[in-house]
Amino acid sequence: MASTIVLLHSPRTCIDGMMSQTATGGDGLGTLRMDKARDGHAVVIRVAGHLDLGTRGWLADFVDGALGPELWLVVDLRGVALCDAAAMSTLISIAEARRSRGGWLRLAAPGDIVARAFEVVAFGQFVPIYASVVAAVAGDETERIKN
Repeated sequence: MASTIVLLHSPRTCIDGMMSQTATGGDGLGTLRMDKARDGHAVVIRVAGHLDLGTRGWLADFVDGALGPELWLVVDLRGVALCDAAAMSTLISIAEARRSRGGWLRLAAPGDIVARAFEVVAFGQFVPIYASVVAAVAGDETERIKN
């Protein structure tokens, strides 16, 4: 069973076992959608929207609520149009928390703009980035994006 969280502008609710929350980013334009699913031994969180200063806390809260004791996490970035430095810092914190418990965080399938932002700051040195969710779950180094 997958969990879904949609962030637009209301408190958390649970409808038919699905987590949902809505909120608005600081500029009134920030929206974020996150879905949780399992792929083998890893939890995959699909993210869509902008990961930025206004939405990074939503990602951190969702990861905390979605994972519980789970150690292995893939964040699917196919639907992310923007990832700023504040969000990258949050992703590093999530990765460090996973590593401290013996797990990992892997990023998957960033679009061109997000991939370019990661390349500029050599983000792959901090959090592994893969071309696809399948490659990220498997840890397929031939599909790892080097930067």
